[in-house]
Amino acid sequence: MRIRASLALCVTLAVVNGCATDGPQPTATATRASLYPKRPVDERSLPIADPPLQRPTMHLTVTREGLEALLDALVPRGDTGAYALLGARTWSWQRQPFSLAFDDARKSMTATTDVTAIVDVPGAMLNITMKVKADVQPVLTAHHKLVLQAVTVKVSSDDRRMRLADTAGLVAHVEQTLLEKLTGLQVDLQPAFLGLHQKLAAPLFLPLEPASACFTLDLRALEAGPTILADGLEKELALTVAPSLTMPCTARGVDGSAVVVVEGAPPGPLAPLPPLKNSSGIEGGPFALRIPIAAGYDELQKAMGMAFPDGKLFFSTEQPHLFITSPEVFAAGGEVVVRVRIGGFVEQGVRVDVDGDLYLAGKPTIRDNFLEFPDLRPTVETDQALLKVALALKEQALVDAVKKALRLDLSARLATVKQKLTDALTMTISLVDGVAPLCTSVEIGRVAVDDIAVHDPYLRATVSTTAVFSASLPCPGAPATVPMPAPVAQATPAPPEPAHTAQ
Repeated sequence: MRIRASLALCVTLAVVNGCATDGPQPTATATRASLYPKRPVDERSLPIADPPLQRPTMHLTVTREGLEALLDALVPRGDTGAYALLGARTWSWQRQPFSLAFDDARKSMTATTDVTAIVDVPGAMLNITMKVKADVQPVLTAHHKLVLQAVTVKVSSDDRRMRLADTAGLVAHVEQTLLEKLTGLQVDLQPAFLGLHQKLAAPLFLPLEPASACFTLDLRALEAGPTILADGLEKELALTVAPSLTMPCTARGVDGSAVVVVEGAPPGPLAPLPPLKNSSGIEGGPFALRIPIAAGYDELQKAMGMAFPDGKLFFSTEQPHLFITSPEVFAAGGEVVVRVRIGGFVEQGVRVDVDGDLYLAGKPTIRDNFLEFPDLRPTVETDQALLKVALALKEQALVDAVKKALRLDLSARLATVKQKLTDALTMTISLVDGVAPLCTSVEIGRVAVDDIAVHDPYLRATVSTTAVFSASLPCPGAPATVPMPAPVAQATPAPPEPAHTAQ
């Protein structure tokens, strides 16, 4: 705006009211200047983040104590039976807790335990101790289960009475029972993966009132790397996700289309949990995550509106009665356009009421997580309209006011994304009764906005961060076993009171 404050008031009135500059001067003490330059053409549509698929990793650790607790909880501790030897006779056996040893070269672990057997033989009750050695290979299946394969079980004893006791078929029974239980053992990890899937699919709404924004990760695939057996079981798991932050909040529907989501609305149908695929190698450690942000201009307009106290922004110290109001933000020609309505009046001997629309355009930039418009300027049409009336205001004051209203500190908003992402990836899930739960935890580094681009329908930016994600059974620092819940006592109904006969 090249506002010519030095022009005579009559020039202003001549343009507005058509007065002659060489005739008698008007005696009116007020007039009106209306500004309505041509509006730039804008085109709007629903913001779509269109996120690239990314592959964050999670390090799974099941400690020696955790594996021993799982075996003890899922494998029978004993059994009883009957056999015939000069009459009907009985036997029973009871095992001790398992002890594990690991062989990473063979990807196997050895479970050993002591079994005490009591066998009824003619004329005596034999009390015999046996050693059980089971060799197994733990693997994760496509159905999210930890199972044991290549199971072998061997029972032995140094007790010379073992031959007599074995007439009851005790050794074969113990071996077969433990073989069947270990082969059929399944630790269902699906509750943990399903809980993660539900949390990542649910939009995480951000407190950007009155704007609507949400963050989603959208789990698409699961992979498991090779097993490492080093005093426990360790695996790298990869989660293929499609992270995005949208304003207004949009999520991927079951059919892949973008759906607007309102906070507090019932969740939509959840896509099926992806099967677990085994991978030949997954790199662990910190991973990078890039989150595309698609921000609709309506939401940026709402955020800008918060800089207008009571709906008006007085911007000129020389003309304190001038204000701008009703900001509107859209895009045209690869730039962001801000329309503001100007109102109020100016005084220079006489009062001139001012109303109209002004358009300013510029390209956004990101500097240290601040969204700014350093090159914001009036459109050509706005500049020409302002030249037609010599309003006593400074161009820079108006531009600076709009720039300030558009300048957004994204740090607090990104801190909210960081906290919500941490909350979503932190869980405690109980898998087996009597065994400590599995815990997930995440540590997220600095979150920063890398770039921003203007599209006619929406703004697109990219946020990047690094993180470390892990899961552990038991939770770090917790015991591997937990007390079983006590059975709930059934209340005994009180006897009915005797009926009373009215006197």
